[in-house]
Amino acid sequence: MIEQLSLFAERLPHRPYCSDDKTARLIRSRARALQFPYIQVNPPKLRFWLPFDLDKPGGAVAWEDALLPPPAVAIGNPHNGHAHLLWGLEAPVATGDAARAAPLRYLAAIEGAMLAKMLPHGADPGFAGLIVKNPAHEKWRTHWGPPHLYGLGELAEWLDLDKFKPKRALLKEIEGYGVGRNVSLFNALGPEGKWAYTAVRRYRGKPFGEWEIAVLAKAQEMNGEFRTPMDCNEVRHIAKSVAKWTWKQDKARAAEFSQRQSYKGKRSGEVRAAASEDRRASARLMAASGMTQQVIAQALGVTDRTVRNWIND
Repeated sequence: MIEQLSLFAERLPHRPYCSDDKTARLIRSRARALQFPYIQVNPPKLRFWLPFDLDKPGGAVAWEDALLPPPAVAIGNPHNGHAHLLWGLEAPVATGDAARAAPLRYLAAIEGAMLAKMLPHGADPGFAGLIVKNPAHEKWRTHWGPPHLYGLGELAEWLDLDKFKPKRALLKEIEGYGVGRNVSLFNALGPEGKWAYTAVRRYRGKPFGEWEIAVLAKAQEMNGEFRTPMDCNEVRHIAKSVAKWTWKQDKARAAEFSQRQSYKGKRSGEVRAAASEDRRASARLMAASGMTQQVIAQALGVTDRTVRNWIND
């Protein structure tokens, strides 16, 4: 566990975003940021980790239910069983260099295929991947998987990539129209690309800050496809404008929030289920790491039979 945590910390940005909530508006040194429950996991133009958000109880074991290889870490919320799953990449993939479009498209296809396999198990398709639960923070229940980093080819062996080949034409085409890259990026996010108008629906009932972070992450991804990427401040300004506009236009957001409030009574049942799912997640990741059923049972305070049922379920 110490080795895996050290690797996680070493791969963080030098000054990551961090905060006590999902908006993560603070920027601090790496050591200081590790003291917050939410933290930026990848540097701006590199992908060391593939993060996914599982928004349902039992999220920490969604990888197994989806027939995927064990993640490096599953970071669970002990109150509702939701989790962030992170797969580590053996070699980082550059996302800001248009000259390396091939590995970027390969990565996009892998992410799309992994997301598709986990959608039936609660994966959030609107998750931006910029901010994750900090596995070093006491607020979360962290389950460490095998100390293994994956190559893209190795991950591809678990997936059917034919259905997830990225469309190459979008930014190649939009770069040539309008008055430049600013207009192109704005249109790709909103009026013509329509990404924001669809994606904002997944943030109804959530804080605006989460939506703003999602738009910024998408804008940075699109900016990386330009032959000459724009300045970060320009991208941030465009993302902020698109985020504000689509947030105001999504009139159904307020109604959705009211509807969600009526379901608060169901949370107590989810919390109880989350406690059992949390230990099941630990058992499966511990087994994937090579630990025996007896050792797992002693560590989790359950019987050997319970561990056997969890692993064979």
